[in-house]
Amino acid sequence: MIFQELNQEPNMKVLSENTIKILSLFIPIVKELKELTYEWKYPFIIDGTKYTSTFNTTEHTTHKVAIKRH
Repeated sequence: MIFQELNQEPNMKVLSENTIKILSLFIPIVKELKELTYEWKYPFIIDGTKYTSTFNTTEHTTHKVAIKRH
């Protein structure tokens, strides 16, 4: 959606786990990335129930609207 808003084609690369492990030995920021790879391996669920009950709201901003604002 961000690339669509910018009228650009995405230019992305995929790094294998082994590549990330090797790069993490030399590049500190990649070491942090290595620790987060579990987030891309398995699906995870984000639940806003606690937020909506605490703040008594169900209003939300869609991704599309948020991207247009920024």
